[in-house]
Amino acid sequence: MKRLVCGVSLGIALLGGARAGHAAVTLTPSLSVAEYYTDNLFFLQYAKVGDFSTSVSPGLALAYEGRSMTFDASYRGTQEYHQRSAENRYSESAAAHAAFPWLESVATGLTLELSAGVNRGAELPAFSYDEALREGNEGIQLPRVEAVRKRAGAVLGYQWSLNTTGTLAYQFSSTHFEPFDLARLADIIDVTPGLEVQMQDSSVRDLSAELRHRWSELLTLTLRPGRSVTTFKSPPEALFELPPDDRVTLRISGGAEYRMSPTRTVDGNLGVMAIEDDRLRLTMDLGATETLRDGKLTLRYHRGAGTGGGVTRNVTLTQRLTARLVKNLGTRASWNALVGYSRTFSIPERTTDRLVRVSTYELGAGLDWSLLSWLSASLSYSYLTQRTQGVSIEAERNLVAISLTAAAPWRVIR
Repeated sequence: MKRLVCGVSLGIALLGGARAGHAAVTLTPSLSVAEYYTDNLFFLQYAKVGDFSTSVSPGLALAYEGRSMTFDASYRGTQEYHQRSAENRYSESAAAHAAFPWLESVATGLTLELSAGVNRGAELPAFSYDEALREGNEGIQLPRVEAVRKRAGAVLGYQWSLNTTGTLAYQFSSTHFEPFDLARLADIIDVTPGLEVQMQDSSVRDLSAELRHRWSELLTLTLRPGRSVTTFKSPPEALFELPPDDRVTLRISGGAEYRMSPTRTVDGNLGVMAIEDDRLRLTMDLGATETLRDGKLTLRYHRGAGTGGGVTRNVTLTQRLTARLVKNLGTRASWNALVGYSRTFSIPERTTDRLVRVSTYELGAGLDWSLLSWLSASLSYSYLTQRTQGVSIEAERNLVAISLTAAAPWRVIR
């Protein structure tokens, strides 16, 4: 998949370059070194393993700006070295995005965006907080199992009038989990813990539309219908392999975005969803952004359908709340605080399906320093706890990290 993302990225860039008379290309290589300590490396309830680890993360970002196309791509690899455990894995993330302004010459108001990405790592974090190249797992923290997530999508837009635009979007995503091998713990703990979790792979094919109408300078109204097909399947390594199972979800919502002031924006969507023949269920998306004199506050709430994060073969109803505050400490430093809460429960299709409930809480804080124009440092702490019913992934964890990152943009073509 990494080769596919890189190949598509190069092909799009060459195509855009052939059509553009003027373009700018910027390459940004980076290198990050981090030291971690966690008191529960494998995120297990009764077999906690505390460990120090060092990670080395090289990265490369490409940005292309032309008259006919804009394009950006990034790649980051991370090699881990643990003091106690043999969990010295290599993780990687790659993403690409392209837009095509030249379509305006074909039809005024027509836009097209393409995106693709892949993430392979030792674990998926429960929350993403909108950070680049960080995949969230619907608010569910799993034991330390390798996961591969792939994404691809296209968004076609058209401006019907000065105040009205419409978009049609297709998104595909798939998640594959490797089995959790308890034998790996034999060299660092005396007792082999029990783990009654069989991970479930899933893929989602989602088709949606959005109609946006700017009612005034401050108010924008939205209408969003959509249909998704979620396919659950057992990993090839599973002890009990079940046939693939498709679940169809229909949804529709309406909402608004309101700019209360130059520094404050709120948005909200309210709707319903139906999972095949199941009853209608309420969906909701709420958000608020406050730009402070020396920082920014972001709040998000989501209630909707999910895949269950790998712990169930049923579509789930997920409620997720995230908050992030960033405050500047002068011109070269800032601190941040974050809160994440998620509550998920499965929607059984058959009476024999097990009901799964997962509640996850995360608190965190950090400091960031800009030491030089090309060198930065960060220090962070997070605490995560999880309570479950119907699946044995209850645990809690403290994590401390300190990192140093060097990144120097290089303008290749002006």
